[in-house]
Amino acid sequence: MEEITTRQKTIITFIFSRIFPLPFIIVGALLLYFGAKGLLIAIESVGWPHTNATVVSSSIKSYSSGAARGRTQHQAVIHYEFFVQKSRYSGYHQIESPNAGEPMSLVERHPKGKQITIYYMPDNPAVSLLEPGLRIETLIQPVGGLIFFVAGILMAIFLPRLMK
Repeated sequence: MEEITTRQKTIITFIFSRIFPLPFIIVGALLLYFGAKGLLIAIESVGWPHTNATVVSSSIKSYSSGAARGRTQHQAVIHYEFFVQKSRYSGYHQIESPNAGEPMSLVERHPKGKQITIYYMPDNPAVSLLEPGLRIETLIQPVGGLIFFVAGILMAIFLPRLMK
């Protein structure tokens, strides 16, 4: 059996202690950045103005998720149109769940043609929400990003020490 040379050990140490953590840090930072933006929008949306909108379409789709190995996912999409200062805008609300109950309930509460209340960003009415405020789904991306980022940083700090 061949022994690992000092040069080979240096290369292996470099790869595992410096290169390996990089994807975790980069992916974590991106998820954290975009998740934080979404989080800020959710928090700000509580104070946004609201207006009436008309549901243009309301549908539910079911499909098999490859990642879930044969599990069926249910997706509800509500498209709506509204006016702000005589300009027409459109938006949509989408949810996905392995349980058909929540998507079905959303579609039943928002049939095509129904008048609904939506909330829009004052500076940019093209950004609108059917349900303003913070929801548990809003936290998934920034929390996941934080976990990846911290894991990458910890690997970058501790792997070199462990590899000595």
